[in-house]
Amino acid sequence: MAGKTLIVYASKSGANSEAANAIADALKTTYGMDITVADLKNGSPDITPFQNIIVGSGIRATNVYKEAVDFLGRDFGDRKVALYFCCGGGGDPKTRDRSAEDNSKKVLAKNKSLKPIDVVAFGGRMKILGRVVWDNRDMNKVREWAIELGKKF
Repeated sequence: MAGKTLIVYASKSGANSEAANAIADALKTTYGMDITVADLKNGSPDITPFQNIIVGSGIRATNVYKEAVDFLGRDFGDRKVALYFCCGGGGDPKTRDRSAEDNSKKVLAKNKSLKPIDVVAFGGRMKILGRVVWDNRDMNKVREWAIELGKKF
């Protein structure tokens, strides 16, 4: 586990922000990693100082958020990249793997050179008019994934 790690996310309901921060906390606590967390709505950060990059996005109407798609279109060189999605299907163990696979295929179709070291889908949260109408996230799963991912860095 060497080098600095960047976690970027695109979020509408805040689920990805919370997941990004839980991942950062798990990696810092477990491995003492140097982590930077950035919201893609504030622009695309410079990846130059980072060796590891984790990209999170929500899914709306089966589409990965544009900010994440745009960020994933760049050349990551030899950096280790992992992807996570917060989406409705990711909260159901029966559809979690399918949801991760379906969403990563869409993103990876736009950048054939990107070879993520891991891809996962977690549950998501939907807000309508600022009110949560459903939330099927399991933050323990988010932290467990982060700890396993840290071993790959």
